[in-house]
Amino acid sequence: MRLFTCGLSVALLSFCFLGLTGCAEDNEAAINEQAAKTKGADIPPDKASPPINSMEEYRNRNVGIAGAGSGKAAPKAVTPPAEKKK
Repeated sequence: MRLFTCGLSVALLSFCFLGLTGCAEDNEAAINEQAAKTKGADIPPDKASPPINSMEEYRNRNVGIAGAGSGKAAPKAVTPPAEKKK
């Protein structure tokens, strides 16, 4: 019985791997087909954005996004001044 259970578990595991491989190939084929249909030439010129040539231009287009090492820290919370006791 133990041998049967081990053999059955190995068989099921191998079928799962085969199924996952088949799904991955189908997904890759669908992605490649979609990419072949959609080309850069199909996008109208008024909808396409010009390429970014520098990091400064990237920062200007993406306001509010500060990457690591940008030197910009998150703003600190402002605490109200303490009231004086009389």
